[in-house]
Amino acid sequence: MCENKVAFFKGLTIIGMIVLWLIAFGWPADTVYARISLTDLQNQIGELQGQVDDLEGSRISDNKADFQTQIDELIDNICSGFYANGLTPPDQLGCTPPSNTIFVTSTTHNGNLGGLAGADAICAARAAAAGLPGVFKAWLSDANVSTENRLSHSVAPYVNVAGEWIASNWDDLTDNDLRSPINMDENGNIIDVAGGAEDEAWTYTYWNGQAANIVDPGYDDRYACSSWTSIDFDGISGTTSANHSGWTWWNIRDCSNELRLYCVEQ
Repeated sequence: MCENKVAFFKGLTIIGMIVLWLIAFGWPADTVYARISLTDLQNQIGELQGQVDDLEGSRISDNKADFQTQIDELIDNICSGFYANGLTPPDQLGCTPPSNTIFVTSTTHNGNLGGLAGADAICAARAAAAGLPGVFKAWLSDANVSTENRLSHSVAPYVNVAGEWIASNWDDLTDNDLRSPINMDENGNIIDVAGGAEDEAWTYTYWNGQAANIVDPGYDDRYACSSWTSIDFDGISGTTSANHSGWTWWNIRDCSNELRLYCVEQ
């Protein structure tokens, strides 16, 4: 039994060193594939799993769950190393592809959102009410901060709450063409409104993630409802029915109108 424990912890050390390599240097295919056999790595993980199973009935069987958790976390880190470098992990690792959820709010709001922070709070509240995990921020700019500088740029796909692809990554999300419209709310319901303000979401954002005034200086803060703190001006909006640039730059609405928000998981 002592030998099993020594082999187990030695195995954890080996895998741990691999994970540290991934964290420090990434997983470049041209070097790591030449040095590390992924099949051998899978075999090592399998051997560790067998050693965990052998612990059943031993004096340290109470710690079996802890050891299993450590192995699972190591595999997750290895999978993350692949995805972070834009690589597809081998099937035998059993990795689950990460994704970022995007939804349009089921609720509508006038242009006095309480600033960008208030809009983010609305997204967080709607996600929490629907039981969606993660941190959500609004796809929203003002004259001082662009959406592209507020939101994380994920290499993972962006999907709706049903798991349907909207874009393959941040670059795809901001290339003027979505795979499908962002018309599903946090509860999985499709926004099916025949035009009008309820079909739109406040954005003040061009399709590439830049604030409107960067694209055209004529669109100053008066077109962002005075930094989303007033109902006395106008706001640029997008339509939830579009999968072209109109999804984020479609209309100019009086800030007293009640529109939705796009919420993006970080």
